[in-house]
Amino acid sequence: MNTLLQQCMTALKNQPCSQKFEVYPAFDMIPVVNKSGSIFIIIGMEKLHFALPFFNGQSCITPFTADFRVSVLMPINTPESKLLDVFYQIAVPGMQNAGGILCDMQTQACSPDFKLQKMTYTGIFRLKGIFQPDQEAET
Repeated sequence: MNTLLQQCMTALKNQPCSQKFEVYPAFDMIPVVNKSGSIFIIIGMEKLHFALPFFNGQSCITPFTADFRVSVLMPINTPESKLLDVFYQIAVPGMQNAGGILCDMQTQACSPDFKLQKMTYTGIFRLKGIFQPDQEAET
């Protein structure tokens, strides 16, 4: 599962954007105040479901569905339009290129997090794919 999360993080990091940004896993034990940059993305796996495996004659193939929570965080005074621009420039195409088939996306409203002094915009992305012993997270 770490490979799948790492693939998603790499796909997000590789998105071209006019703004400098960093990508962090949700459970990295680094306090938000110590994360570099004024724009950063946090990604975590919300849910993982495996379907019944099947054999293709050579190996066992296991279909999966994984839900990822992707949040863009920017300074608290950031206009909502800029936050949405960054989300749709980085998060959406990044998750489309993450190594699975993007099947669904749900977003939440932009919201301030006064404790972190950040504006946030979050999406839940559902990816489907297959795991094989030789290759993980193939579509």
